Parts: sequence; C-alpha cells; structure tokens
Amino acid sequence: MGFTLEHNSLLVLSDAQLSEIKMQEGSTFDITKEGERLYPLNIPFEFCNSEYLYIGKIIVTKITIEKGKTSLSGKILKIFNIDESKVFTDNFISPDVV
Repeated sequence: MGFTLEHNSLLVLSDAQLSEIKMQEGSTFDITKEGERLYPLNIPFEFCNSEYLYIGKIIVTKITIEKGKTSLSGKILKIFNIDESKVFTDNFISPDVV
C-alpha cells in the first residue's frame, strides 16, 4: 500500500486563492490546496500565480495534511516590485524541462 506525497518549494495560487489573501507584507494567510503536499516549514520561499508570475516571499508556519487536502497557514514576508518579480519570473525553470 502506498501514499503519494508531493514535495513543493514554490506555492502556486489560483486567482481565487489570491483574492482571499491580503496582499500586504506582514499579513497572515490560511489556504487549502488539493492533494497531500509538503512545503518548507519556517523557511522563506516564493509564491506565484497559476501562470508562474512571481509575487513575493512567504513563510509557512503550519501545515495540516488530511485526506486529499493540505491546509497552510503562513505570513507574507515580501511583495516583489515589478523588477524583482521579473527577475524571478524570467528565470523560472518549468518542471516540464527537467
């Protein structure tokens, strides 16, 4: 018997999820993703929209994995300005390439 657990180091959010988050440095968030996933805990990493446009850096402080869903709590550390976003977005390597 097996268990699928996806490891992620980038938080990709849908437009609906992004609309639920207060896009301000220091604000906290709670979101739920489909599937069982692991994210870095208490380590800053990037988040982006579903088109891989990088938005900023977050820290995840709590992960709850339940059957078919992963709930995350965290804090927005930085919202990228246009130039910073462009650097991350332009240098994104799609998982399809690897």
